[in-house]
Amino acid sequence: MSGEILGLFVPSNTFILAATFAALWLRARSERHVLAFSLTYLLVGVGFLLFHYVSVPTNIPFMLTVHAFYAAGGIAMFWGLYRRVGRKAPVGLFIAIQVIGAVLMALSIVGDDMRAWLYAANLGHGLVFALGARDLMQTGIRTSIDRAIVALLAISSAMFLARPVMAIMVQQRITVEVYRSSDFYALLMVGVGVLTLAVAISILAAVLQDQMSMVREDSENDHLTGLKMRRAFEQSAMDLIDRSVRENLPVSMIVADIDHFKQVNDIWGHQAGDRAIVAFGKLIQGMVRSGDVCGRIGGEEFCLMVWNCELEPAERLAERIRTAFAKMPQEGVSSDVRLTASFGVATCRPQEGFGKLFARADAALYRAKQAGRDQVCADRREENREPQAVQKISSSEAA
Repeated sequence: MSGEILGLFVPSNTFILAATFAALWLRARSERHVLAFSLTYLLVGVGFLLFHYVSVPTNIPFMLTVHAFYAAGGIAMFWGLYRRVGRKAPVGLFIAIQVIGAVLMALSIVGDDMRAWLYAANLGHGLVFALGARDLMQTGIRTSIDRAIVALLAISSAMFLARPVMAIMVQQRITVEVYRSSDFYALLMVGVGVLTLAVAISILAAVLQDQMSMVREDSENDHLTGLKMRRAFEQSAMDLIDRSVRENLPVSMIVADIDHFKQVNDIWGHQAGDRAIVAFGKLIQGMVRSGDVCGRIGGEEFCLMVWNCELEPAERLAERIRTAFAKMPQEGVSSDVRLTASFGVATCRPQEGFGKLFARADAALYRAKQAGRDQVCADRREENREPQAVQKISSSEAA
């Protein structure tokens, strides 16, 4: 295989990858990290082409230009990887490392000997990859694909740091012409191409997995509120009940229903009703924790599974939601009217499944409706006490 063909191996792959990531970004433009991956491989491809095909690479401005393409591509990739896991990338630190590397490169280009340049050129990349792999290993591991990405980044870092030593072991004095025509350079191009492709494929797999998860979540979520629909909620609730058994921690259910909702639709129209449902859904989302599960299980009926929560704290949560909703002005409804909601609460008993727990919470909701609405009613039968309504808990109790 000729050197020219090897020289095309890496850039052709990177340009294909850049186009692939760009196409994936067009499917979900809110995922800016995917666009960053496209930019990464575009920049790296241009850098490879410049270094391999420009005839006078010992010119300092040219070498720094090539380095800038590589450095910018690496920083764009890590910006995307950090953003994907919800972290802010230390872009300033990465830029500083690469700038220092560029200065060392400029100082190391003496005559046509590339030994010092090889050290300077690879040191910055190796440090950036090492720091990025360390940070992602600490906070970004979610799946086996994430572990593969971190492992490949660590291997890339080791390769950058070892490359100049290996090159000098092969050839004591290295000129640009000797370096680019050597068997070592040809082997290096193959190794870099394979590793670049492996990193890209692992990132591509992670992006595809993320997008499939988004599609699945969209299919499971209510289009108005963003909460889980009934079937997805029930599955998540059953999973939470199973987890509560394994970890011996309590889980409680809150069932809520907007009062007189049919009248809202009849008097102010279905758009006003939809706005009320959206408002109630957002209110719930803003008052629960990340480990809780929320769903819209009917037209105006909602259900919450509250993790690691006994009955009384669950009652207080329901009361806080009830109070906040009763005070909330509703768009499309007369300004002097405030909508209310009723709540039923139950805590899961030992060896109780989703169906029985829901039946007890729903029965408590029915009693709250029968008692006059706009109140919280809890099922206390597990305490050998009659279920009772909890009306207008004081702010100190609700805290």
